[in-house]
Amino acid sequence: LWAIDHMMPMGLARPKPSLGLMRMVVARLGVPAHRIILVEDTERNLKSARQVGMRTVWLYHPGTPFSRQRNGRDLYVDTRINRLGALLTQARAGRIPGSRDRA
Repeated sequence: LWAIDHMMPMGLARPKPSLGLMRMVVARLGVPAHRIILVEDTERNLKSARQVGMRTVWLYHPGTPFSRQRNGRDLYVDTRINRLGALLTQARAGRIPGSRDRA
C-alpha cells in the first residue's frame, strides 16, 4: 500500500500520476517493476505506472471522477475490475493480471 503520506519525498509533492513517484515506488520496494501491480480507481493514473513497467489494474466505478467518460480501457491498463474481490479471486486462481496477452 502506498498512501498519500508516501507522496511527499523530501517535502516535495509527487502525487500520482507522477512518473518520478512511480520510479521511487519501484526503487523503495526493491523488486522488479513487473512484479508490482498498481490498483487505481482513476484510469489516467495508471499510465505512468505502465511506463516504468508495473502491471496495472483499473478499479472501475461509475462514481469515480472521469469514469463515466469511458466504457473500455486504454492499452496501458492490464485489467479492469469492478470490485477488489475480483482481483483476489483472479490471484487465487493463478490468473494475476498483467499478461501482455489480451485474449
